[in-house]
Amino acid sequence: ANYENAYLVAFNTIGSSALAIFYPVGRAMDKMTWHAVFFWSLALSLIFNAVSFVDSLNLQILGFICWCISRLLLFAGFFSFIPATVGFGRFGFVSGVLSVIAAVIGLLNVPLANLALSHGTKAVMAGLLGLQVIMAIFPY
Repeated sequence: ANYENAYLVAFNTIGSSALAIFYPVGRAMDKMTWHAVFFWSLALSLIFNAVSFVDSLNLQILGFICWCISRLLLFAGFFSFIPATVGFGRFGFVSGVLSVIAAVIGLLNVPLANLALSHGTKAVMAGLLGLQVIMAIFPY
């Protein structure tokens, strides 16, 4: 049986689930330190990356849930950390500069997509997994 559309619907639904889980995630973040918030973001991202190596769509749904929660923690933590660190007077400038840096790094998506098309997604995900492990070992 062809379940391609069912998984597409599942991934789109999970990707939009942040609206449904932002409140409990926010409550949990209120009880965490910044280190814990960003640790859990990285840990969930590592789980997603590791699961991407397994050729099981059922397991990859779990990985995609981890990816969605990781991104929710990352962006909520990012935009909460800045004013807590530099104050609201510098928030716009700092978030703008960091967003531009992130966008420039995001331009790597084009060559990474080309690499994934030519060599498969596992080669790209292995490189990203290596970078994530380095970030976990050397967080600063």
